[in-house]
Amino acid sequence: KEENMTATEKMKKIIETKGLTEAQLAEAIGVSKGAMHNWMKGVGKPSGNAEAKLEKYCTDNGISFEE
Repeated sequence: KEENMTATEKMKKIIETKGLTEAQLAEAIGVSKGAMHNWMKGVGKPSGNAEAKLEKYCTDNGISFEE
């Protein structure tokens, strides 16, 4: 279920689903490539604001995390 997925798991699914690079996803949600790279490695996690942008990106692009 969505609430059980970490932000990193969500980002990985978005990248796979949309065929994006980390840099493209970072640009799409307005964060630095370095921050995105760290989050993808599990170093730190997105702020509430960045996570909200990530959720909006998913909504806008029809990406669901339901099983």
